[in-house]
Amino acid sequence: MIEERPFQYVPAGITTNPCSFVAVKYQDNTRHPGLWKRVKFAGLITSWYPDRTLYEGANTNRVSGVGDVDYDEILLTGPSSHPEILEAAGFRYGMASPVHTSKEAETRRNKSAKIFSDSGGFQLLTGAKDFIDPLELAEYYNRAVDLGIGLDIPVFGNNDLLQRMCKIMLKNNKILRRELKPEVTVYEVSHGSTLKTRKEFLDTLLKEKELSNALAVGGIAQNYKDGGFSTTLVSGAINLMYVLHRTRKIFRQYHILGTTSGFFQAVYWLVQRHGLVTHITADSTTWVRQSINNLIILDRLEKPARVETAVIPKTERTHLLPCSCPACYITKYALAYNRNSRINQIHSLYALAAHGARIEQMVDEYYAGKLTLTELASLVSNRQHAPIVTAIFKFCIDVATTSFKAAYEKHYATLSHLTRGNKVSLFGGDLEKGKDPVVRKRLLDVLERYEKYHK
Repeated sequence: MIEERPFQYVPAGITTNPCSFVAVKYQDNTRHPGLWKRVKFAGLITSWYPDRTLYEGANTNRVSGVGDVDYDEILLTGPSSHPEILEAAGFRYGMASPVHTSKEAETRRNKSAKIFSDSGGFQLLTGAKDFIDPLELAEYYNRAVDLGIGLDIPVFGNNDLLQRMCKIMLKNNKILRRELKPEVTVYEVSHGSTLKTRKEFLDTLLKEKELSNALAVGGIAQNYKDGGFSTTLVSGAINLMYVLHRTRKIFRQYHILGTTSGFFQAVYWLVQRHGLVTHITADSTTWVRQSINNLIILDRLEKPARVETAVIPKTERTHLLPCSCPACYITKYALAYNRNSRINQIHSLYALAAHGARIEQMVDEYYAGKLTLTELASLVSNRQHAPIVTAIFKFCIDVATTSFKAAYEKHYATLSHLTRGNKVSLFGGDLEKGKDPVVRKRLLDVLERYEKYHK
């Protein structure tokens, strides 16, 4: 039985490196001629370190990746083929990549973790896919996953096309709802880059007579470069709180797409403590991206709610890994992470799980009177941003305890001041980004293709 909790972090992009592992044989290699070297043979990579030998393998249709060594310990590193990896690290969900970007065989339902899948609408605009048939998507969801995101088409700031996209999405999702098995949940999707466009999109969405009981919310986390720190948090929080408050009696569960910063995790816990919603999940590919960029996530107790990273040394062979998670314990040497990022990814899972647990603990301490709201804010953001974060926390709590309208009016002066003179301000009109003519043409072609499909 998979435990349900009010907020759950969802590692995304798990359909990589299936059936892979790292194993260790503890032995003295100080005089071994292969010390610090690495040899690959028949799909198995052997690396010699002073006090251990590491074996990295992956079973494929070409090689078995299995050696004849009696390993002392073995660590599986492919969470799609072995979802118990997620469970062991503390996660109850995982998100598979869209079926057209990974092998379907890498994803399956299991008893260790519930599996999400994105529909792949984003890939339509990148040119990776020309068309995704809702019927074929439903067949994949039925075969492989527990929860599927509705078939939407992100408009990348082309707000004049939002309503057109919404109508197409509703028709796509109607097919999904009709075709999916009862045990598979499809998420409707909320879009909008400003409060105005978010409201208009929801107006159209909620006119649909039959909807699922789940809603995914997109476009909440923007890059700081789009509008600065304060605008990112303010616009994201206002959009999120508007959607949650307005739809709280319609949807039973929510998924926030790509938004798992310490700040937003604290927001999820705060609003649930006040009973606004009961179940939120949010996904992130941080655990994969950091390792690909040769970064290791640091698990620092003195900064309990902020993810920090460091570059893994490439030249210092004896540099030791920083924690006692299974990946660090088996490999010990940072050189192993340089050589194989998938081992670092397992470390990232454990570090992010610990990071999330401490955020929950900090929120508990706030409600127990051991922390002030400002102190909580300083723990989930840089200290200089604590006043901004505190103001947003107060707004979110007021939405949860009163109403969005009352909280918006009460905090309007503060929130509008934080976003003054910024193109991405929710108080200053539509976003200006996303007007790339190539992307717009591709978007128009995709929309036209779906409109013809649904005739």
